[in-house]
Amino acid sequence: MVYLGHFDGSHTHPPRDQAPVLALVNCPRDLPDTKAIVTEFLTATSLWGQSLANPALVAAVVADMAFLTRKTPSLASLLACAGLVSQPGPFA
Repeated sequence: MVYLGHFDGSHTHPPRDQAPVLALVNCPRDLPDTKAIVTEFLTATSLWGQSLANPALVAAVVADMAFLTRKTPSLASLLACAGLVSQPGPFA
């Protein structure tokens, strides 16, 4: 999940990351779609020490981002996504 830093009093806790990390976090706003954003982050060797952008991981993260941003997921949907139940119930 993406941490946006929005909570009561967030203005009193300035980011402590170095400027290059903050620039990378702000960069995706200019990218065209979720896949481009995920690829940008996973190829950031400054964060990971190596590129993590392989097709399977990019696809998995894009699917997770789509799931988490489509609407507020129900608890049943989250449990199903995590593999803790076989499928969400009828009211998910």
